[in-house]
Amino acid sequence: MLNTSMKQIISFLNNVKLCEGTSPIKLIEAIYDSSVYLDPGSRVKENGESKARNQFRITLDKLKCLYNSLEDIDLDEITEGS
Repeated sequence: MLNTSMKQIISFLNNVKLCEGTSPIKLIEAIYDSSVYLDPGSRVKENGESKARNQFRITLDKLKCLYNSLEDIDLDEITEGS
């Protein structure tokens, strides 16, 4: 049973990656060389009902194989400049 009185606090880091320029071919090549992989995330509830949420995953160090350009951006620098 879920306790709804508990509050969740979610925070994010200030550094983000801006990735631009990709194609289906880049994705297929990344799957072929195992940079991108399928992560089956099936879950079975108490009532026996199953929920599948299969996702493709990649590690940060391999993102460059999917995009033409990657840029690290510090959001603090953007908000300070406004």
